[in-house]
Amino acid sequence: MVPDYAQNFFDVRAADIDELKRMHSWVLDIAKGAALMTQTRFEEVFLGYAANVIPNRVIARVLHSVMEEIGAPTWTEDELEFAEEMQSQFGPELIGQAIAHIEETGITPRQNKICDFIIPYSDKIEGGKGSTDVGDVSWVVPTAQFNTACYVLGIPGHSWAIASCSGMSIGHKGMLYAAKILGVTGYRFLTDADLRDRARAEWKYRLKGRKYESLIPPEIKTPPLPFE
Repeated sequence: MVPDYAQNFFDVRAADIDELKRMHSWVLDIAKGAALMTQTRFEEVFLGYAANVIPNRVIARVLHSVMEEIGAPTWTEDELEFAEEMQSQFGPELIGQAIAHIEETGITPRQNKICDFIIPYSDKIEGGKGSTDVGDVSWVVPTAQFNTACYVLGIPGHSWAIASCSGMSIGHKGMLYAAKILGVTGYRFLTDADLRDRARAEWKYRLKGRKYESLIPPEIKTPPLPFE
């Protein structure tokens, strides 16, 4: 029996909002063409949206300087043993890829289990490969991001191994380190008007007069909360 309907999920990603709109329209045209060829119909169900991140080097430089001042976390023998056990579940290939990526920055890790160093700062801006609503925030206020080590090298994203690391001392140390960086950086911007002005000036320069635009269709309603 041929089913009378089928569901397909598509994640459309692009470097910026304008390109995303063009690609989204293109995907809909492809669906329309497929429906015409097969004498069927299709309906779009919109699931979510996130804008691209507007980077800010002024904030990023302060974040990096604070990271260096505080210093990277150190790891105990028990944590390194736990890391090795996690890595053993996935094989050496992913570890090798992670180490190669680190070495591209000029760092040679002392051990290949958990990051215990700070990658040198670079003004080079690279687009991320994931989707985040931090992008939407960055269109409204100057924003920057940084990473800390909350799981071991060479394990796949969105895996049980990452959850395991995040729930024990490895993840706790990484999160505490991040909290310290945020606290000190926030204090510096609160107490230095020149830093705030420079960050906002760069933000305005990168926006080039563009305004934030949510691509969520107006007919999409916020789902009710469970207690409402």
